[in-house]
Amino acid sequence: MLFRSVGVVTGQADGDAWRAHEGRIFSASGSVVKITVLPSEVGDLFATIHQRTAAASIDCDIAGRGALGVVLVRLGGSPSSHVTVIRDLRAAASARGGHLAVMSATAEVEREVGAFGPLGDAEPVMRAVKARFDPHRVLNVGVAPWS
Repeated sequence: MLFRSVGVVTGQADGDAWRAHEGRIFSASGSVVKITVLPSEVGDLFATIHQRTAAASIDCDIAGRGALGVVLVRLGGSPSSHVTVIRDLRAAASARGGHLAVMSATAEVEREVGAFGPLGDAEPVMRAVKARFDPHRVLNVGVAPWS
């Protein structure tokens, strides 16, 4: 349910409002990352996002569902500054028990930071799923370390 100044929005209007809210992240140029953390960590994460983007002198848009711990961030400005910011945000998410995945970026940025980053304990499971559902390794070639 999305709250607006005109009241509570429910049903189809609620879904439309959330799609429009999150759609603004993908409607502009720049790198888009998805950060997942515990909902209790979202406030600190927002502060970190603003600190890192301000230090790099780039603009950002943030959307998501804080109660679920899912945050979408669009980094504006020059892609050359995105690599450092993405690495910093990935480290910040990891320190909070979360993860950062690159949803959209230039090939150069994605090559530098990787789409998923370190997978930790999840890597064996992801390898098994990939082997089971893509035994000929034709999907997402070059995206995951084992593709």
